[in-house]
Amino acid sequence: MYEIYNGYLLNVSPFVLNFLSAYILESSLDDFAAIRTPIAQNRSILREYLQGQIVKLLDSFTQTSVAWCEIQAPNIKATDLQRFLAEHKKVYILPGTFFYWNEPSRGEKYLRIALARNPENFQKGMALLVEGLREFSKQTNR
Repeated sequence: MYEIYNGYLLNVSPFVLNFLSAYILESSLDDFAAIRTPIAQNRSILREYLQGQIVKLLDSFTQTSVAWCEIQAPNIKATDLQRFLAEHKKVYILPGTFFYWNEPSRGEKYLRIALARNPENFQKGMALLVEGLREFSKQTNR
């Protein structure tokens, strides 16, 4: 605990802590709508854009700020798809391998997409994502 306290709390200025505290208090007054609304919008946008694609949005019991998606084609790896999307479309997603630290290969069929973004920009990104998914599928004949 001592190292955490020294490493994190003592390195944060009182201004930043006060700013963060004020933001949390203000946001709690409207049940965090400023955060929840764009996340819900973006989840809906993602669901719409992934219809009929090789990637499927997974249902979740909790509505967190990230979406987990499953690659439906068994011969496509998340790391290959992630690399292709970053290089060709400048779309950045996270392969599921990072979340299976004991056995990363189990995460190769999952993607994690951040939802806490501006919905207008998110929609543009999802259009690029779909373009990339189609190009990757054609390129790899999958």
